[in-house]
Amino acid sequence: MGHKNKRFLTIFVTLLLLLAGIFAYTKIDARKKAQGPSEQPSVKGGEIVNCASISPRVDEVLEKVSISRKWYLIDDSVSKQYREILLDIPNTDIPDATTKFFTLKYSVENSDVKGTLEYNSNQKKWLGKVDLATLKADTYTLLVSADIKDCEYENKKEMGFNLSYPVYVTWTLDWEGTDVKNANLDSIATISSKYGIPVTHFFNPYIYHILSTNRQKYLTDWILSRKSMGDSVGLHLHMYSKYVSKAGVTPKNVRWGYNGYGDGYDVPTSEYSYGEFMKILALAYRGVNISTNSAKASIGVGEDPNVNWVDGYGVHIGPLSGYIRGFRSAVVKSGWSVSGLASEIMAGNPSIVYVYNGSSKPYGAYKLEQGGYTAYMGMHSEVVIGFTGSVENPTSIITNDPWKGKRKLSVNTFNGLWNYMGRLAIVVH
Repeated sequence: MGHKNKRFLTIFVTLLLLLAGIFAYTKIDARKKAQGPSEQPSVKGGEIVNCASISPRVDEVLEKVSISRKWYLIDDSVSKQYREILLDIPNTDIPDATTKFFTLKYSVENSDVKGTLEYNSNQKKWLGKVDLATLKADTYTLLVSADIKDCEYENKKEMGFNLSYPVYVTWTLDWEGTDVKNANLDSIATISSKYGIPVTHFFNPYIYHILSTNRQKYLTDWILSRKSMGDSVGLHLHMYSKYVSKAGVTPKNVRWGYNGYGDGYDVPTSEYSYGEFMKILALAYRGVNISTNSAKASIGVGEDPNVNWVDGYGVHIGPLSGYIRGFRSAVVKSGWSVSGLASEIMAGNPSIVYVYNGSSKPYGAYKLEQGGYTAYMGMHSEVVIGFTGSVENPTSIITNDPWKGKRKLSVNTFNGLWNYMGRLAIVVH
């Protein structure tokens, strides 16, 4: 009996110990399940990073990443706003204290372009600027990824974009010198406003010879009012017989076949001589029309270009400016500056400049056969009608060249030609 009780007690104690062990294991396992196997916190510098809870939040941040356009530009000298990608990623629900546990980075695939976004706690945003200056024209992929401290995390947002050189689109209108209906003027203004495109009006002064005074004023005022909208005005000429005759020049009869706007419309401007076209451009701009023959007759033909018109060569600035003063106020400038030219253009005054034509050889002064007077090989005249840049520091000069038409020259190129005879100009007021 005693042995039986002893065995029974031993079995009972053993069962109690087994039950206690099972109960303890069950409690520990239950706590582990409640906590979750992936939510073991990482510790860095005494601060706990909960990888399981922060990772989905970073995923949400990456999902918000976007770029404003799919096409960016190289050498965009006009707008300058499409040469870099601006990243602006909002933070909607992550506490600022948590943002220090992860970093957002960007890179352009297959390039050396990469960097880190900065978190701005005041704006609640991650901000970054991707500089595209070192990239060539091509198709690229922008990657934005995240690094979470002490966590194994892999996720990224991929966005494709194109990079190319810009294509500039301009809208120009050739005014043929005839009347334009008001309905057409309204259509021009509507299209320009709707699509945000300024217009370059190549204006024809022939309207001042065929339309009524009231209509001339209406069309002129309309074009001038468009300048406040960003429009610009240039010159467009056809060699109408009536217009050419009023300039004191005999109309030519060489035509290319269409004169629907009036007699002489289809006569090439190249049929007129350098001298004829040069004087018409300069003085027609100020409302005075002359002919080469009348200029030669007034100045006088002789051997000294400082006094007379020399056949086969031309005339120097003194006699020409004197002749112009018979029609308009004119001022001679010597050793002048491009900023001075620009100032006069802003005041509405064109300038005739004496330059090197860029091709005649040998370069420099020589003696005329008749009289032995000093002349300049390749002496040439152009009319300065515009510029780019500021008045104080022009970047290019725009001229009407009787040989080559409208030209836009860099300041360095223009100065190189203008230095030839001492930077001479006649300002026509």
